[in-house]
Amino acid sequence: MDPVLALHAALVRIPSLSHEESAAADLVEAHARAAGLAVGRDDTATGGANVWMSLGDGDGGVLLLASHLG
Repeated sequence: MDPVLALHAALVRIPSLSHEESAAADLVEAHARAAGLAVGRDDTATGGANVWMSLGDGDGGVLLLASHLG
């Protein structure tokens, strides 16, 4: 299976209602780290989770991809 489709399928299988995204965030974080990206994470007091990644040294352009895990 294509790696992007495999990641999508894995994410869809994880229950991730709002404020219950930790398991989905774990998967996204693991994939990003495996790809060599610098990863940051913020777990909220209400059970939510935010994950962000960066690549490079910041001297080039910036791309922001924002998505909802739940």
